Formats: sequence, C-alpha cells, structure tokens
Amino acid sequence: EGYVVLPNMYPYMPFHKVFWVNPAYKKYYSLTRIKSMILTLYPEAVNIFENPAVHQSIRTIRNVHFSSPPIAPV
Repeated sequence: EGYVVLPNMYPYMPFHKVFWVNPAYKKYYSLTRIKSMILTLYPEAVNIFENPAVHQSIRTIRNVHFSSPPIAPV
C-alpha cells in the first residue's frame, strides 16, 4: 500500500485522523496530491496540514493531519 489513514492516537483536535505515506512511495505523494486524496476519501475533511519538520514526532514517514467529522444521516 502507498498510504494508510488512521485515527490519531494522540488527538489534539476533534475527529483527528492522519494520512501516512509509505516511505517506499513518498516520491509519488506531493502535498497537493495528498490533500486531493483526503478530500476524495473524506469530503467533509477540514484543517488539512502537515506539521513543520521541527514539530514532527516521526520524521522518517510523511504524515498529514486532518479533521473528519462524521456525516449526519439524511
């Protein structure tokens, strides 16, 4: 797999998820592509961001954070 999306184990915002990029595929994942994929998978996603390197706890695996509130049933 090129990526995986998981709930953040240490959330600092509501409905916090993280898009993790497999290091073997990192050259295929620009931030623009990652944001597009997140919005395709989670149309309700907001606050999409990548922490500056100084604030990343895992610097060897690219990861992008976002909030994905549940969609209310219609």
